[in-house]
Amino acid sequence: MVTKTPRSASTALVLAIRQRLIRPPSACILTFSSTSASASSAAPPSPLPPVRPPTSPPGAAASFSGRRRFYKVVSILPHASSSYYDNFTIRLDDRALRTPSRNELTVPGAPLAHALAAEWDRQDDAGIRPETMPLTSLAFTAVDQVAADRELVIEGCIKYLMNDTTCYPACPTADRVIHRMQRSAWDPIDKILRALLPPEHPPYVAPAGELHLGSLPHPPALVEFLRASLADMDIYELASLQSVTRESKSLLVGYAAVHGRTVADGAIPPSPDCVVSASRVEEEFSIENWGLVEGGHDLDRLNCSVQIRAATVFLDLLREGRNGS
Repeated sequence: MVTKTPRSASTALVLAIRQRLIRPPSACILTFSSTSASASSAAPPSPLPPVRPPTSPPGAAASFSGRRRFYKVVSILPHASSSYYDNFTIRLDDRALRTPSRNELTVPGAPLAHALAAEWDRQDDAGIRPETMPLTSLAFTAVDQVAADRELVIEGCIKYLMNDTTCYPACPTADRVIHRMQRSAWDPIDKILRALLPPEHPPYVAPAGELHLGSLPHPPALVEFLRASLADMDIYELASLQSVTRESKSLLVGYAAVHGRTVADGAIPPSPDCVVSASRVEEEFSIENWGLVEGGHDLDRLNCSVQIRAATVFLDLLREGRNGS
């Protein structure tokens, strides 16, 4: 069965994604088209192809930048998988979408597949713009880079813990303003972390206002706990964690944002606004004191917001697909 959706519907879907209100149709195949052409019938299920080594740098969706739209119809088709939830491929006309490393892009669950298809359908003849496809960029990163070397990604995230931004509080007397901003932004994250991390091994927090040289002496048991928890994540969760961790310069913020969305023990994840605020305390303090530099601070603020919100939407769609929503 093929469900045709006019371009106006795909526009509405994109807006819904941006507002985090997406509720994709239940049909297993969705086709976006600006013409009357219909999607090709689903191919027989086959095992997932092996992942090829990465041949492109991070942010590899940029390899499509500037190319004219070379397809008319965007659709999704179910793909056979050994996983406990369905996998889907994105089709551009009659061909499967491939990553910059030439891996077939396969994502878990129809909700995420619908969102990726909507990003591709929104491109026009003026040229493909990767900056308008943050969900696709995360999916490419997961399939091309994280799947090729999970340990490298995990250790890269663990390194942020050794100098985690949230473990350097300002002095409450000498630096009252930034201390107040830190507490306002970081306390909601700390509350979530207390529910996720072992209480007997809390993160080490440097003395307020003191300069700490070298790596923070976190309890080894905490480090191993986090390393094991990251190892249990799939490639899509790890790609999202890596994105949030890099933007926030904090594994603890990334862990609260990601793990709080993927665990099944009732943990309440932080809102995207909360994660963005926790990621930009020092930058917003500088802007408040010295002013905003147009073309610099404003773009950094926008990029941080887009990357973090994309990661949280990506994870929410992932969870919806696994729950059969």
